[in-house]
Amino acid sequence: MSNYELAVVLKTTADEASQKDALEKIKGFVTSNNGTINEVKEFGKRELAYEIQKAKEGYYAFIEFSADTQSVKPIDQICKIEESLLRYMIIKK
Repeated sequence: MSNYELAVVLKTTADEASQKDALEKIKGFVTSNNGTINEVKEFGKRELAYEIQKAKEGYYAFIEFSADTQSVKPIDQICKIEESLLRYMIIKK
């Protein structure tokens, strides 16, 4: 198993509770694809460097997880279609 980091920027159009729900949903994607979450760092609402989909702010979170190489591709595909995400990036540590 390799260590990965999933950096996500969530939309801030909704309240904090829905942002927490969206983050839990993303963590569920990782665990449902045979990944184990090691650490979650939430940086909260921050101003974006440039507008993304007419949004000027985003909710930043970093999820460190361990998974097999084959498990990362389904996580990537699910993140591509998740509506609550402005941007995401998976990095192998």
